[in-house]
Amino acid sequence: MKSIIIVGPTAIGKTNLSISLAKEINGEIIGLDSRQIFDFMPIGTGQPSKNEMIEIKHYLIGTHKLTRKISAGKYSKLVVKSIKEILSKNKVPIICGGSGLYYRALVKGIFNESITNYNIRKKLIKRLFKFKPMHEISFFSAYVGEYFLKNKSIIAKTNMPRLCLD
Repeated sequence: MKSIIIVGPTAIGKTNLSISLAKEINGEIIGLDSRQIFDFMPIGTGQPSKNEMIEIKHYLIGTHKLTRKISAGKYSKLVVKSIKEILSKNKVPIICGGSGLYYRALVKGIFNESITNYNIRKKLIKRLFKFKPMHEISFFSAYVGEYFLKNKSIIAKTNMPRLCLD
């Protein structure tokens, strides 16, 4: 499935480029952003304006409630579904965003057997809070051991899901 992909860091003009390109080549835009998919977050995420979204059809922008969980694997399946829909209209899919993980899941695939067990996550979080309150974060180093020590420069100390399950 041929598509155009525009990826890069925040605030470099990906959205404007994708809209200009879509006008030129009869395209429609698929968001590839881990935050823009959620509704009620237009300012903090740099979502296209309502006018831009009326002018050019967008997919996966403001389509999910903030409380809904989405994985990179699920997101890539939604992108593929959107690509097929756009192609069925004889238009060009333009995938645009800044989520490197979602891009990688789309082009290289992702481990399909990975699931999040929220019951186990809740139990682990309860176990962690038995040690000390959240603001006394130093206990994480001892509790999650070597993994945290190796990765503490890239993992926020308050990122409970990452610290508990990865």
